[in-house]
Amino acid sequence: AFALESASPAAIVTKLDEFVSTQLESARYTTVVLALVDTEAATVRYAVAGHPPPLLCPPGGVVARMATPGEALLGLPPRAEVMDLTIRPALKSY
Repeated sequence: AFALESASPAAIVTKLDEFVSTQLESARYTTVVLALVDTEAATVRYAVAGHPPPLLCPPGGVVARMATPGEALLGLPPRAEVMDLTIRPALKSY
């Protein structure tokens, strides 16, 4: 539902964190990666909360670990500002 309010992965994860912190105690210690793939711009915008670095495997490309800033798990203080991260996968051309 929070994804309908914003196109920013960081804003969505921040809203989710607030919800978990105040209304869904059973979901604390949960991790999340939210990624939005823009096929036209060939980019991936994402935000992370406590999750191990996700892997990216573009078609014909090389598997790579996506950078993560070491965010805390959902619902746990102190919460640093969640950031939107963007990558442009290197695609192998044929």
